[in-house]
Amino acid sequence: MTKNYQHVLALAYAVKEINANNKILPNCTLGFNIYDRYGASWTYYATMKLFSLQKTFIPNYTNGIQTNLISVIGALYPETSLHMANILGLYKIPQFMYGSAPVIHDNTENLPFYQMVPNENYQAKGIAQLLLHFKWTWVGVISKDNENGERFVQTLLAQFALYDICVAFIKRIKTINTWEGYKIVLSLLHIYDLIHRNANILVIYEDHILYLRTLLYLPEFGVKEPRGKVWLMTAQMELMALSFQRSWDIQSIHGALSFTIHSSNELSAFQYFLQTRNHFLTKEDGFLKDFWKEAFDCEFSHSFDSKKAVSICTGAEKLEDLPGTFFEMSMTGHSYSIYNAIYAVAHALHAMLAQPKQTRMMNGSKSNLQYQHAWQVMA
Repeated sequence: MTKNYQHVLALAYAVKEINANNKILPNCTLGFNIYDRYGASWTYYATMKLFSLQKTFIPNYTNGIQTNLISVIGALYPETSLHMANILGLYKIPQFMYGSAPVIHDNTENLPFYQMVPNENYQAKGIAQLLLHFKWTWVGVISKDNENGERFVQTLLAQFALYDICVAFIKRIKTINTWEGYKIVLSLLHIYDLIHRNANILVIYEDHILYLRTLLYLPEFGVKEPRGKVWLMTAQMELMALSFQRSWDIQSIHGALSFTIHSSNELSAFQYFLQTRNHFLTKEDGFLKDFWKEAFDCEFSHSFDSKKAVSICTGAEKLEDLPGTFFEMSMTGHSYSIYNAIYAVAHALHAMLAQPKQTRMMNGSKSNLQYQHAWQVMA
């Protein structure tokens, strides 16, 4: 999803800003690696690579020339963060999560998690209060079919019971691969039928707005439009689109109510960073070309196929020309959580290095970051 590319840029911007500030870490330089997720096995592999030398896969091997892993920014998706934590916990590496927190079982309760977004319990309370304000007491609930979705539904039902809010139906959406489009449509048609015959107020808890946008697009295929419905969306859902939804009208979303993650309107320097950064001179950015092709619907000259009848990417395209569903110039809530996580790590590291005991002589020289351990950042 092209809109999520801002998460990468927010990370790069925060690190750049901290490295330019000699009042935070004057004698240290922060760096970072970013790995994309491709399921549990690759997540475990990528996490173990963090403990290997660059361009090798020999975990725990050191030869005196190494980077010092201080912390990890977890994934947007809770199941990925949990897979990472199974390894990071062994090394006592702190993990900062900017998405939903995973469901923690007894055997993982001591994992070093730091959640950058508010507890979802508060969001459930807010939904109940909003429904009471408008005197909406007959609602439908749609959630993703996983442990996080189940936890949210149970929390929500507990709040509803306190205020006599009745639930017309609860429907869980299974994650379906995009190439199995017919299964998505069949599942959504069933939900569509429930919506049409039942409640006018619908609470939806999902990571992707893909399913909701597809659901509301069904009238384009001749399905009767359910009018007079109010959608109440949780903060996990951002208004975004995949490339095939480029021409879809967002009018069907208008009138929906959504909670949001706190973000800052004061980071005007971030917009300047986006506008002035020469994206194609950043050779280490392995996400850029994929993002550029999807966002601007173009192909690079070396891979251009005239049969596809698309334009050639020039690199002169402007991010600010993209619609908000594909990319935003202002920092989104998830990006702001990443930004805050980087600063939390930097300030913790600053405090650790500023302790008097850190100035003691070690091996004939002053102690420095090379001799610190990640668990000390959490102390």
